[in-house]
Amino acid sequence: MKLAIAIALALIAGIFVFSFSQNKPQNFSRVSLASTEYEQAGQEIAQQINDLSPTPPTTEIFAIKELEFVKNQPFVYVVYHDTRNAFRVLLETLKSTGSDRKYYRVVAAFEAEGQRWKLTGGQDLAKGKETVKINPN
Repeated sequence: MKLAIAIALALIAGIFVFSFSQNKPQNFSRVSLASTEYEQAGQEIAQQINDLSPTPPTTEIFAIKELEFVKNQPFVYVVYHDTRNAFRVLLETLKSTGSDRKYYRVVAAFEAEGQRWKLTGGQDLAKGKETVKINPN
């Protein structure tokens, strides 16, 4: 009986590992956005910010205050807020192989610290790079 349970657990673990190994990140590639794509990307990010944010809003939804696209890079800084708190994330723009659809992934998270942003998670892969700031309104 114990042997059958051990075999079943090993089989389940093997299936679990195999299923997750099929979702390999190499199926995605980084996409640098042209300045003509910033507005559309901003709209897409605005629609997804509640899901992208590592912190849930204290009210129903977040609103985007500012977007800073990193020139010739696949990154965008997003400043967003609910009625009480402001946050900043660095998103990476990705494209799935064989698709034109863009995906956004959080690579760094920041919290306000006075007049500056403090890195609270991830890596600031675009630090010091030239950005283009746009307002989503």
